[in-house]
Amino acid sequence: MRYLALNADEVERETGKRPVRAYYCRKCYGWHVTSRPHSFSRRALQRRFGSDEGGRMYDTVRQAIGSGTSIIRGLGRKVKDLKHTLRYEFINVDKCLTMIQSLIDLFEIIIKASLEKKENVDKLFKKFSSLCNIFIQKKQLVTIA
Repeated sequence: MRYLALNADEVERETGKRPVRAYYCRKCYGWHVTSRPHSFSRRALQRRFGSDEGGRMYDTVRQAIGSGTSIIRGLGRKVKDLKHTLRYEFINVDKCLTMIQSLIDLFEIIIKASLEKKENVDKLFKKFSSLCNIFIQKKQLVTIA
């Protein structure tokens, strides 16, 4: 924590990311710093939100995002998938509703648990919100036809 207090500005200048916490790495047996506000491990979520809720949060995000990618990249991919589905003149309303509900659940967990930087989530949520407006317009066209 002392390292963060004394060196956060320099690390941010060099990397563009401001470290906010330190964690112990079991792979290299050393300490690292990260710009992520909270850890996204099952154990960390269970510690913060209780065994059941933390486990559900981890399972929901991991299932939707997949492994081997960051949360923000996986969430961005899901938003792009919705955008792709909405690009057609006639849409599958049920499929879109399922995608939208899944994204709402993900945003809710990621925001509640502070798993990503607020500005990154806000940027993606703005895109998602505009896609929801497109969905509403297209859904009205389907209902009229």
